[in-house]
Amino acid sequence: MWLGDLSIRLIRMLILPVVLVTVINGATPEQIALVVGFTLAFDLPLDMWRTLVNVRGNLAVATLVEKWEDEFDEEICENS
Repeated sequence: MWLGDLSIRLIRMLILPVVLVTVINGATPEQIALVVGFTLAFDLPLDMWRTLVNVRGNLAVATLVEKWEDEFDEEICENS
């Protein structure tokens, strides 16, 4: 479940309690804190993995387009 705008880091932690109170009537603050704390522990590593996959995908597509258009320079990649 995606909550919030992905470009704003950790906005999900602000929206999640509001959604929990709305969806689960009678949710106590302790229950909400438990869910937010559990989610917060996994949010940063998952965010880093999503960024890694996104960057690698962008690099792969850019390389494929350069090769397709015959603009890829092998010497630049070998010297880097």
